[in-house]
Amino acid sequence: INNEKMSKSLGNFIMIKDMLAKYHSEVIRLFLLSKHYRSPIDYNENSMDEVISSLDKIYAFMDRAYKAGISFLNYSHDVSSTEASSTFSEASSTFSETSSTFSETWTTFKNDMDDDFNTAKAMATVFDTVKKGNKFLDKCGESVSSRGESISEPSESISEPGKSISEENMKILETMCSDLRKMGSILGILSQTPEAYFKAKKEAGLADGVIDSKMVDQLVMERTEARKSKNFARADEIRKQLDEMKIILEDGSNGTTWKFSQ
Repeated sequence: INNEKMSKSLGNFIMIKDMLAKYHSEVIRLFLLSKHYRSPIDYNENSMDEVISSLDKIYAFMDRAYKAGISFLNYSHDVSSTEASSTFSEASSTFSETSSTFSETWTTFKNDMDDDFNTAKAMATVFDTVKKGNKFLDKCGESVSSRGESISEPSESISEPGKSISEENMKILETMCSDLRKMGSILGILSQTPEAYFKAKKEAGLADGVIDSKMVDQLVMERTEARKSKNFARADEIRKQLDEMKIILEDGSNGTTWKFSQ
């Protein structure tokens, strides 16, 4: 803990129950998976904050994919705990015919895990998939999803007409999401829908008093009015202020919604 060997005599230890009270269970799992099982792992607040941010990024990509048209019906892990402990091929066979095709990503992940259970390499494959997925969605230019919901814009002064993702590109996106869900089912992450995950974070932030919902709502309203009056400088200023508060904005056909990212 904090680069010091954990010892009961030093009192520098933390109970699992205390960690679960403070962190999402998947954050703890991701933290433990971030290092090879034969390597030492150092627990500290900064490391946990980085893991929280990393998990947010995975769920945020899945959220973008959903808004682009990917269906997350029956989202719970497609692989049971019993199946997850069996071979990768057996676990994979439980997925739909379309998504069970062995992609390059899944093969890389399998090789990572077969390499002396190298979860650190496996997680790198997960994050690489998320990175590629976000770039792919950016390339598709989905400022407005096929469900008619606009995606958060990089700048308030930019507003381009949205495009529906082509059937071919949708299949590529489906494969990426399927790969992530398969990898998640093995690693024990992505057990929630993106909506449920971020909703729980928002509720936890409100309960802990970290978020002042009235103030956030007021800023969101001010930003909306600034955009309507084409005061993009003020709108950008408000977005940056909310970013510093770990608030993520999402602009949709029914208005702007927000979620807590930390």
